[in-house]
Amino acid sequence: MDTSPLWSLDWVRAVQGWGHGLLAPMQATTFFGSPGFVVLLILLFYWCIDKRTGRDLALLMILSSYGNTLLKAITHRARPYWLDPSLGRAVENSYSFPSGHAQNAAVLLGYLAWRLIRAAESVATHRAARRLAAGGLLLLIPLVALSRVYLGVHFPGDVLLGLAAGFLTLALYLWLAPTVGRWLAARTWVVNLALALGVAALTLLSIRAALNLPSVGEAPTWRAIGHEATLTSAAALAGMIVGGWTGFMLEARRVRFRVDGPLGQRALRFGLGIAGLGVLALGIGALVPTMPITYGLQGAVATFWVTYLAPWLFVRVGLAEAE
Repeated sequence: MDTSPLWSLDWVRAVQGWGHGLLAPMQATTFFGSPGFVVLLILLFYWCIDKRTGRDLALLMILSSYGNTLLKAITHRARPYWLDPSLGRAVENSYSFPSGHAQNAAVLLGYLAWRLIRAAESVATHRAARRLAAGGLLLLIPLVALSRVYLGVHFPGDVLLGLAAGFLTLALYLWLAPTVGRWLAARTWVVNLALALGVAALTLLSIRAALNLPSVGEAPTWRAIGHEATLTSAAALAGMIVGGWTGFMLEARRVRFRVDGPLGQRALRFGLGIAGLGVLALGIGALVPTMPITYGLQGAVATFWVTYLAPWLFVRVGLAEAE
């Protein structure tokens, strides 16, 4: 077992020693790094506020999720409350290292803060408000990380390296995305589809291979639970790559919907999109037996709905205009 202070149960006990009264605030804070918040943020921006921001958030989420899932598969590290059940103030089935919530917060909130800072530099109006909002987002990132230690689901080392992985992912995306995006836009839909299938296959195979490596975190008692959660995440991620890649490509070439319009129209758009997403998820869950491939199918269908089918429907029913 790792004897580094960053993976010591004493640190978790010390943070929890700040008092049980912090439980509700910490539970609220941790939501800002959760998959549920991430998805809502992406849908809100992509359908209703700023399409480019929504697209970037979705791509960042997929890239970050791959790196996080791969590291979890390699290390097999146990969570604090798996080792000492008295520390458990939340429940998680995946491995501990690195913290997905901390990584999500660094990537997504960090991206939004970067956009606000850029806007404050280039637009004369509301500069103070934009900078204040960016500062609030940056402050929220370490608070999300701290909440994961308080809840007993991560060690300090997990959240620190999760933050580092998140900021590294964001930096690489901001550096490479413009060049890669232009190159892909110049490729045919057949090439894009082949690339999507190839990347999805490599994603799934690399994570499966990593699970077979010798355990670094020595969590054999929880291997079955951790492996199942990791395989589920890998399958869903592979499906999201195929659905999102093809959906973004088709939307840009065939729909090109606009997100502007009255507030009521945007609200109807969001509600219709969420309803369709729920119907698809329930339908697949009812028709297909539950297994890892099911999560891959759900991921592909859900992201294809979000990125292409829903925008196409918005235009068809008059809830959005096409460029």
